[in-house]
Amino acid sequence: MSGVKLDRVIPTTLYKPQQPGPGEMMLFLRYSRVSPPQPLELEDTWSQSGTPASVGYFVFFNQMPTPAETPLVETALRELLPPDPKASGFTWVKYNPAAKQGTDLQLIQILFTLALKLNQSEAPSVSENVTVPLPAGMQSLGFAAGAPAFASLDDASKIDGFVVTYPPLANTQTPNEIGIALPMTGGAVGCLTFVGLIDSAGNNTPSSVLKTLVDVQVDPLRPFDGSRTFQMLTGRNYLLSQDQDGYHIAPA
Repeated sequence: MSGVKLDRVIPTTLYKPQQPGPGEMMLFLRYSRVSPPQPLELEDTWSQSGTPASVGYFVFFNQMPTPAETPLVETALRELLPPDPKASGFTWVKYNPAAKQGTDLQLIQILFTLALKLNQSEAPSVSENVTVPLPAGMQSLGFAAGAPAFASLDDASKIDGFVVTYPPLANTQTPNEIGIALPMTGGAVGCLTFVGLIDSAGNNTPSSVLKTLVDVQVDPLRPFDGSRTFQMLTGRNYLLSQDQDGYHIAPA
């Protein structure tokens, strides 16, 4: 694979994917206006230590602005997003082109932003607690302050997405590269994907519960689109039990 490349939408420093996936509605806002490269490779937007060469925000839309509308969109994003990022973040926005004669706040409504900072080790991590706004009745989902973020790589060692884990906690394993994924290729760009456990029908007791592993995909901007937001049973069950030493999980 040749990796993800982004083309500049002149005269802005917004970049669009050269080969967007099915249903993909994303632009990258390069925060610095100095010497914008053409094209921009995904690897330039990310660094596992320190600030990347082209730091900014991955912006996911409910509908894509036209090239002619991007200058207004860039202005609105720069006014509404946290300034001067040190690590590339992610934001989900509702774009209302009918309001382009109104205020920037009417043109762009930010659903939520996952801003990243550099931790004491100069690695990207979540700036503050973030709850993903989802419709009533859907299970809550969020990110914890201090949770490390990693790039995921394909077979050619090119970035194909990002993963946000959990913050370091006492008496727990060191966070690894497993958590909530943000794909940058394929048909799930703009979605949050992860595996989870749900209660399963079984002979549960006060000290043990049978859980089923599910694959979950959520598009915060299209929560009722069954092709974008869903959960799938994997057929694998686990037993969550508790004893005097704490909680344990094992294949059922």
